[in-house]
Formats: sequence, C-alpha cells, structure tokens
Amino acid sequence: MLYAQMSYSIPRTLWESLDAVLFSKGLSLAKEVAKDLGVPPQALVQALNSQERAKFTILPDDDTSTYQCQALVQNGATYMRCRCPSLKTPPGYCNAHERYNPDIPKNLKKVRRVDGSDVPYLLSDTDVYTLNGKKCGILKGSTITLFEIE
Repeated sequence: MLYAQMSYSIPRTLWESLDAVLFSKGLSLAKEVAKDLGVPPQALVQALNSQERAKFTILPDDDTSTYQCQALVQNGATYMRCRCPSLKTPPGYCNAHERYNPDIPKNLKKVRRVDGSDVPYLLSDTDVYTLNGKKCGILKGSTITLFEIE
C-alpha cells in the first residue's frame, strides 16, 4: 500500500489552528536561537516566513519500525538498530547512515531487550546478558535472577 496516496479528512479550522500554533512556536524558537547566538532574529524570521507552510506526513500506527533507520550500530558486544526517523522506502536509513555498508559478523545470537529495568539487559532464550555480552543472569518463568561472578 502506498502511504502517499492515503488521505485524511481534517476540518479546515482545526488544520489552520494547528498550522498557526506550529508556526508561532517556530517563530519563538527562532527568536530564542538568535538570542542564544547573539545575532538579530530578523534573518531567521524572514527565512521562516519565506518557507512553504502546512506540509505534514502522517505515519500510520500499525508498523512502528517501518520509518526507522535499519542500520545496525555496535554498542559494546551488541548490535542494535539505529532507529532514527527515516522516510525513505524500507529498508531506509537516516541521514547519518545514507551510505551505510554493513560489516556485521555472521551467526550472531538474536537477543531482545528486557523491559522494566533501569539497567539495559538482553535476553536470549533463558540467559540474561549485559550490553557487553557478559552473562549476568537467568530467566525462570517470568522472573529474572541476576548474579555476579567474581
């Protein structure tokens, strides 16, 4: 299904209100940035006034990873998806990974992140690992038991 051909009916007053709020927030942000940089805000405000307004892309809620960068980034001994926004056709990459050339080792063990913990842990079958790939616990039923080996 091509998402560019989908249309949504939005009442004109609601659309104009949304457009006005976003534009005024943009002007406020431009003035704040100019103040922080110590430059007059007129040039930024003029640039905003010359831009075409009211163009949005509505992303469907049914597939959460379609519009995320698919590049794998190494984090310790773990490879994770970049997940930055990308509106390119899947598999799409963000601007930082446009020329992405994966050099990923073969036969990696597939893991998933453990939810509900302040410290990120990874789960593979019943084994729990740190992001550095060190085994640090086990899963029994719905309970994770963490241990420290010295």
